[in-house]
Amino acid sequence: MKLFNIKSVATLGLACGVLFTSCNKESITEEVAPQSTTRTTNDKNTPAPRVLVNGVPLVFSGAQPVNNAGNVMVPMSTIFQRLGYAVSWNQTAQKVTATKTGSTVELWIGNTIAKVNGANVSMNVAPYVTNGVTMVHSRFVADGANCRTDWDQESQSVQIYYYDELDYGFYFFDSEPGTEGDWDEVGCQKFVQGQSNRFFDPTKPTIIYVHGNAPGSVVSKSREGFKIDQGGLNVHSHNVWKSQGWNVAIFYWIQLADEGLWSSTPPASVEAKIYDSNNTQVGMRWRKADGNFVTNNMPAWSVRSLFASKYMEIFNSTYTGAEIRVVGNSLGGNLTMAGLLSAYNQGATRLPSRVTLMDPFWTPLADNTVFIGNGQVRTDQLGGLCAETLNANGTAIEYFRTSLLGNLGSSERVARSSAFTHFGADFLGSFGLNHPAKHTVPVRQYLQSRAQTSPIEIFRPNAWTAWTVTGQVTASAATSNARIRQMMNGAIDVYWNHIDGRSTATLADDRYELRNGIW
Repeated sequence: MKLFNIKSVATLGLACGVLFTSCNKESITEEVAPQSTTRTTNDKNTPAPRVLVNGVPLVFSGAQPVNNAGNVMVPMSTIFQRLGYAVSWNQTAQKVTATKTGSTVELWIGNTIAKVNGANVSMNVAPYVTNGVTMVHSRFVADGANCRTDWDQESQSVQIYYYDELDYGFYFFDSEPGTEGDWDEVGCQKFVQGQSNRFFDPTKPTIIYVHGNAPGSVVSKSREGFKIDQGGLNVHSHNVWKSQGWNVAIFYWIQLADEGLWSSTPPASVEAKIYDSNNTQVGMRWRKADGNFVTNNMPAWSVRSLFASKYMEIFNSTYTGAEIRVVGNSLGGNLTMAGLLSAYNQGATRLPSRVTLMDPFWTPLADNTVFIGNGQVRTDQLGGLCAETLNANGTAIEYFRTSLLGNLGSSERVARSSAFTHFGADFLGSFGLNHPAKHTVPVRQYLQSRAQTSPIEIFRPNAWTAWTVTGQVTASAATSNARIRQMMNGAIDVYWNHIDGRSTATLADDRYELRNGIW
């Protein structure tokens, strides 16, 4: 489910180099004076900015990106070709034309007015030529290709999300020290086996967040992040993990998880993709930026297999970090269990030390079964099998039920192998009935709780007896794995119920009642 809509930066720029078909670069340089030549070099003390497309840095041979007064410029041929364009040059008109199916971009050297599919578009900086390479403003390039563009001030990175190709995988994040807003987004880079990653260190512990159903996210170009600004908090909830030496990642599978609003209640079509690449509902179709689905060249593997493959690329090779944690929300909790079970069955050498399920969701239909091999299997039962397998291998498992949505899509079999908590987020308003927000916002509460004192456990044997403090703590990101496993290995119907602290986003003032009975 989409939580945050992160906007693009209006003042950024990219630069681009052109393929010349009727003249050479030197003739262009001679005939067209570079515009504002003071913009054509980086400060000697500042490295060239990075440009990433779908989390992977572009490699430039020759001319490098330049940050000039907030406008990031890159060689045009590299970026346009990466976004699927063919580029041509008209010497007489001093005009560049970039074309691909459904999109034509025209621009002129020295002119801030360009055309996208025939309509005039104004650029902050006119295209100019330096050292034989044509440079153009990035906001224009991103809009013309129907991409989303972010800027990360700390790592000096332009991040372009291109939705006309399928993108999924583990994106590792930089910290974000401030709360500047949308002009400075959090830097991230996708893990690609064999490539260095600025935000991933294989010797450090790692925490991964797996998002869930994402209706409407592709067309709106929105992605879940770590910011929480409700209930008295205004922080990037992953910062505490970064400050304590952790790698932090999100497993993005947005284009596969977006079946639209009509298919999100419940998201049976998305769930089918998690388990069965040959499902008869929607196959493995994925959504493009224009809202249409791609139904050819679809993945041959289910999402759980894609997750398992990428997971093992990271953790089956040279990873030596002390701990792995995975946090799955909503349908992402479903995927977490399915993906980890798949990784286990494929011989994963490192399982998580802890799995946190935040309002996990299994489709509550009588036919919520998937074909695996020659038979049908209920998805919630497969989740339970994974929980039992992880438990047998020493993984701590905690299960937070936070909303009516999680109640409707719960798995009793998973819960019985977990440290189970009824969790409240009344600070979200609507008299505690804002179930869509209660379904997702507690993820950020949980992550931020790493910086807070673990909640206190209280107990009373009956309703007319006062609560007493047991001396134990309850579930939060600051609670030890050993304490979570104690609760997993207790009586089958023992669980925690959130009593105090429901009106704030911090977990430091929370108290949970230890209960016996059927949850």
